[in-house]
Amino acid sequence: MRKNYFLIVSMIVLLGIVLTGCNTASVEEDTATEDIPVVTAVNDQVSAESFIEPVRYLDVTFETSGQIVELLIEEGQLVTAGEVIARLDDSDLKAAIQVAEANLNKAQADVTAIKAGPTDEEIAQAQAGILKTEAELVKLITGATPEEIAVAESKVRTRQAQLSQVLASARPGQLEAAASAVILAEVEVGQAQSAYDEGQFALDSDVRAARLHQAQASLAKALAEFNRLNNGATDETVAIARASVNLEQTALEKVTANQIPQRIAEAQINVQDAEVALARLLAGNTDEAIAIREAGVKQAEVALQKAVNDLDKAELIAPFGGIIANLPIEESEFINNGATVMTLADTSEWLIKTDDLTEIDIVSVQEGQVVEVEVDALPSETFTGIVTRIKPMAETKAGDVTYTVEVKLTSDGATDSQLRWGMTVNVNIETETL
Repeated sequence: MRKNYFLIVSMIVLLGIVLTGCNTASVEEDTATEDIPVVTAVNDQVSAESFIEPVRYLDVTFETSGQIVELLIEEGQLVTAGEVIARLDDSDLKAAIQVAEANLNKAQADVTAIKAGPTDEEIAQAQAGILKTEAELVKLITGATPEEIAVAESKVRTRQAQLSQVLASARPGQLEAAASAVILAEVEVGQAQSAYDEGQFALDSDVRAARLHQAQASLAKALAEFNRLNNGATDETVAIARASVNLEQTALEKVTANQIPQRIAEAQINVQDAEVALARLLAGNTDEAIAIREAGVKQAEVALQKAVNDLDKAELIAPFGGIIANLPIEESEFINNGATVMTLADTSEWLIKTDDLTEIDIVSVQEGQVVEVEVDALPSETFTGIVTRIKPMAETKAGDVTYTVEVKLTSDGATDSQLRWGMTVNVNIETETL
């Protein structure tokens, strides 16, 4: 009855405004305007249109990219908070954890070693390094011994003699002797071959075969010597002989060279460096060096924790219980970081948000006021709600300043199975009711 009364009053007021407009002497030019929000305010009631939505919903995403290897839910399925709903391929992420663990173990071992101090082996190596550098310095200062010089000179003379022999032409006597050696070797090969052929089935056949092979080798050697004397040395043979002479002469020059100040100074620096290294080793590691190693451990721990966190991101967990309202992806699909995997909605309660209330209407609306909700799809039913929140910041719609009001359905309407996300409703806010 009360609602009908307010409707009649509204119609009378509207009719008076229309008649007044018709009697106006001047006619204003028609201008095209945008649609404004449908809001009705009658005495102690404000009405507006809106839509039903879940009390909570979220587009669920992965925090990393990868291929979906497991999709554990279907569209329309109910899930609980904390339930695993999808997994990405994590083989690379597990490998990264192994690398991070190895780096951490090494960093921890470095700290242990630096705190323990040098080993006996490390000290012995440092002391040997000093002795070696000192010996090199002494050798530079004193120069080579007579024995070292004599050996170097002997090597040079030997190489020179070999070069001379290569360059020398064969004398007639040498060539004749080489030819005779070839003939003798051929005779020996013939005798050995005959002996082998006659007695190849005898018990001493192995001995005869060895004699034949030896004779053949002697013949080959004699032929090579004859050809060398007859043809002379090749360019390659001469080059090799000259290189050998140059190499030994260089070695002799190094042995007999006077002491070079620059080399002595370098050797002295090497001795000092070796002594400093031993002193540092014996003094132990400084606090600064230990701090650097410990910082390396912390850095490795952070890297390991990051690798573990990255692996956790490959598993998608339901942040709250609800229904899978939308599932736009499929298993084996590659998903990018931040892309929507599914829409999760908590439909245990229904919420209505209307942004059709102007600044004139909003002054009469307060949190806690009772709301009558009419659903277009259910014309024979009326639901009850309550204003739970008024958004403090305004928006501009169709030139009007509007505010968003949230209404939560109460009683049976909060869980009515006939209600669906997106249904159109009309809300009537009892502005005088608290």
